[in-house]
Amino acid sequence: MNDKKTLIMDAAIRLFAEDGVGVPTAKIAKEAGVSNGTLFNYFESKQILIEGVCLYVIERMAHEIIGDFDPDADIKEMFSHSWRAYIRWAQNNPLEHKVLGLLKYSQILGEETEQKIDSFFEPFNKATERAVKDKIMIDIPLELMSRMACAYMDAVIAYIREYKLNKSEITDIIEKSFQMHWKGISV
Repeated sequence: MNDKKTLIMDAAIRLFAEDGVGVPTAKIAKEAGVSNGTLFNYFESKQILIEGVCLYVIERMAHEIIGDFDPDADIKEMFSHSWRAYIRWAQNNPLEHKVLGLLKYSQILGEETEQKIDSFFEPFNKATERAVKDKIMIDIPLELMSRMACAYMDAVIAYIREYKLNKSEITDIIEKSFQMHWKGISV
């Protein structure tokens, strides 16, 4: 990615996390150290910038969560790995996590962007569908299962932040929360 485009994306993430997506593009450009015209050379509209930021964050997150994904792995281990990886990603990237929370269910993303987001998780979704077919996991809509998992993980992340848990406590709460979630989705 071009350096200026990266500067704009990183500035947008910081400002979206601080001020929400209503922040003016001029402020984003200033934060990035570029002119507003330069911002619009890379992003034709604010909507395209918002969607670009979302895809940028999701792609980086997906790479950490399923970058080394083995579609033939044990489904419980696959879910456990992704559970830990998502929480670790959120802890290491609090601004990106906050922005993702703002955008994920905001209904401001276009259908094409939503489809691109889904494509990042296609191998994981196919493994989940196989587990449902093989009666390892309960049969509920994949989107609902995904939203429930994200809500549980976001609750764990908020708990860790609020109570300032130490490393041992974090490991313990992540494992216990995963076991609770797994019992809810497994047959």
